[in-house]
Amino acid sequence: MATNTFRVGVTLYSFTTEFYSYKWSFDECMKKASELGPGMGVEIVGPQHHRDFPNVPKEFETTFKNACQRYSLVPTSYGAYADPFFWHDRDLTDDDLVEYTIPQLKGAARLGFPVVRAQYFIYKVIERLLPYAEKLKLKIGYEVHTPIMFETPLGQELIQQVKKISSPHLGLIPDCSIFEKVAPGTVGPEGEVPPPSNPATLKELAPYINHVHGKFHQMVKGDVPAIPYDGIVKALVAGGFRGWMSTEFEGGELGEYADSLEVVKAHHTLVKRLIAKYAKA
Repeated sequence: MATNTFRVGVTLYSFTTEFYSYKWSFDECMKKASELGPGMGVEIVGPQHHRDFPNVPKEFETTFKNACQRYSLVPTSYGAYADPFFWHDRDLTDDDLVEYTIPQLKGAARLGFPVVRAQYFIYKVIERLLPYAEKLKLKIGYEVHTPIMFETPLGQELIQQVKKISSPHLGLIPDCSIFEKVAPGTVGPEGEVPPPSNPATLKELAPYINHVHGKFHQMVKGDVPAIPYDGIVKALVAGGFRGWMSTEFEGGELGEYADSLEVVKAHHTLVKRLIAKYAKA
């Protein structure tokens, strides 16, 4: 892979099919990640991968750190949550969001993660959380995920807030679902899906991006027809992005591949080829 470019890792969410069916344990998922190459970057999802969420148990901290050392893995991003739909009996207050997020930040830091993926719900209380991120040496990244696009009102509000605050501890985490080609009028869980974002926008936003989710639902002969990875990688390289892209296989459609690891390997091959192509340009 070309030097002086962003790196390609994996989120263990990619192995959901095998993990939830008990085919692979958490330790086996970590070992599978290591098969992608030495010093592989690994991302986890808090409530999926450890008990007692939003707290991180000491037992899991030991398990995770030992696995990273044993398999030569690098922690990249911790998937935090602030989803009000988790609470069906009451409306969340700003104090609730702050109190729910702080233990996740502390847990991520203890696990060795430099970045915390945050949902947009905390943007109203972010200035109360940034002192914790600074103390813990963490970067909080707002995930920009369908149906929030770069061009939608909420997407624009997040971008403008990040620019205005201008803190090294606050940034963006684009999810490649925002570039996915969908049929006009497609309706998702939260209503009609807006038109896809323009991948070229990544070039101008690169200074504010601290992680990327390499989302896709299906590989077809080594490519992702629904998502323009060529344009995505071109813009990230041109913008000078130097963080990690976590391959995120979401959907469980294995197609021609034997298991989720093989799908992830194919995605890595695709992205690394594109990085080499545009790094030389």
